[in-house]
This record gives sequence, C-alpha cells and structure tokens, in this order.
Amino acid sequence: MELTEKELQDKINAAVAASEAGLKTKNKDLLNETKAAKALAKKFEGIDVDALPKAAKDLELLQQNKSKEEGDYKKLYEDQQTQHKTDSTASATALSEANATLSKERRSNALTQALVENHVKPELVSSAAQLLDSNIAITDEGVAMAGDKTVSEFVKEWTTNNDVGKNFTTPHNSGGGANGGGGRGNAEAAFFDPNSPSHNMTEQSKIANADPAKYAALKAAAPAKQQNN
Repeated sequence: MELTEKELQDKINAAVAASEAGLKTKNKDLLNETKAAKALAKKFEGIDVDALPKAAKDLELLQQNKSKEEGDYKKLYEDQQTQHKTDSTASATALSEANATLSKERRSNALTQALVENHVKPELVSSAAQLLDSNIAITDEGVAMAGDKTVSEFVKEWTTNNDVGKNFTTPHNSGGGANGGGGRGNAEAAFFDPNSPSHNMTEQSKIANADPAKYAALKAAAPAKQQNN
C-alpha cells in the first residue's frame, strides 16, 4: 500500500522530532558532564597533577614516621616507667639495708654499754655482744630492749644468773678443781676449758655448727691451759 504524500510527510516529521528530542537530551547530558568536569577542574586549579604521585608517597612516608615516633614515645614512656620501678625498688632496698645497719649499731651500742657496766672483761665485750645480739630488738621508738627488759637489766641478769654469762666476768679456777662447782649449767663453758676434765673438742664442734657466735664467745672466754710445775 502506497503512502500518500501527507502520510509520508507525517512520518518524516515524526522521525525528525524524535531525533531532535534525542539530540536535545544528549546535549543536556553533555552540558551536565561539562559542568561537572569544570567544577572538578576548578578544585585542582594551581595543582601540579604530575606531582601528585610524589605527594602521595611523601604523605605515606610522613604517616610511617609518625607511627614510628609514636612507637618511640611509647617505648620511651615504658622504659621510664620500668626505670622508675627499678629505682624505687633500689631505694627501698637501700633504705631497708640502712635501717638494718642502724638497728645493728643500736643493738651493738646498747649491749656494749651494758656489758661494760656489768663488769664484763674488756677483751670479751665484743664476743659477748655477738653472743647476745639475737636477744635484742629495736622498738618503734628506737629503744633497744630484750623482751620486756632493758638491755642493762637483761645483761645484768645474764652475767649474774647465767652460767655462761658468769664466765665472762668471773675468772676460772685453776688446777684440779676447775669448774668443779659449775654444775650442768656450766657444761658448755667446761667444753672449752683445757684445764677441765670436761674439755671436749667434739662438743665444741657441735656448738660451732649450731651457733658460731656462741662458739666464738665461749672460745674467747676460755682460760689458758695451766702449766704443771
């Protein structure tokens, strides 16, 4: 069926209209893309695009350095904390040692004074002080005490009523009667008396192993061997 001239013209007009509408839409899209491109380009005005890779690398390096510095600061802080704890421990140890030394000096001074006051032989004062040191404690007020007794009271009782203590103030008898009146309580001193029948090296060794300070004190208090005429 052949189209009339009018029908053909209508089809041509419709095709042209559709084409124009498509072109207008495409043109509008292109204009929008151009505006977006111009807006993006404006953001990069004055920027050297070729330098962007280097800038990105520099930024990465900066971030790495920042992380390293943060790690260094953290380690420095941790090291300082560790050193502080070490210094605190060392200070506490030094203070404890200083207090122990001071306590020992106070005990020694109190014992020495009391021993002298109670007529302990001068050459035996040091040995007696070592022998008795474990009985003395320093109170919170800094006073040397032997339990509920003063050091002077304790030493007086020791030199008066204790058979070992008596040996530090009372000379031994010589000859066959040595230690005859000492009784069992004087047995330890008799072990060290070369003039006594009870002189015993084995018992001396037992005392030395059990209490070196007592051994030294008893050894120092022992009399010299008497020479037979």
